[in-house]
Amino acid sequence: IGASYLGFLVLILPGVWLYARLSQGPIIVLLEKQHAVEGLRQSFMRTEKHQWQIFVGILVMASLILIATLVSASISQALLGESPLGDVLHLLLTAPVGVLLDILIFRFYCLETPNTKPPLAP
Repeated sequence: IGASYLGFLVLILPGVWLYARLSQGPIIVLLEKQHAVEGLRQSFMRTEKHQWQIFVGILVMASLILIATLVSASISQALLGESPLGDVLHLLLTAPVGVLLDILIFRFYCLETPNTKPPLAP
């Protein structure tokens, strides 16, 4: 059990922190027409101020996604068993929760980039 906790502290949490710092890279590349490496560099710089809020937000959202996935898998297994329709039901139940993580990351992008308008604004 000790090795599991050690692995969690040494590998998982730094990986989530790195994800939090680089998560805005794809948004910067798409909306600001930057190259991939520049988008990652900008993401790392822009998230410095709110890195811990983003980190905690991602941990909370990942926990919600995990719970939704476990509940969804149980429901689809109980109702439909091992069938393709069960897989579709599982996907329909978990996909909306995964979108919440994208929304969280985009909100922090808007917070870190105050001089930009939303993409659909006139």
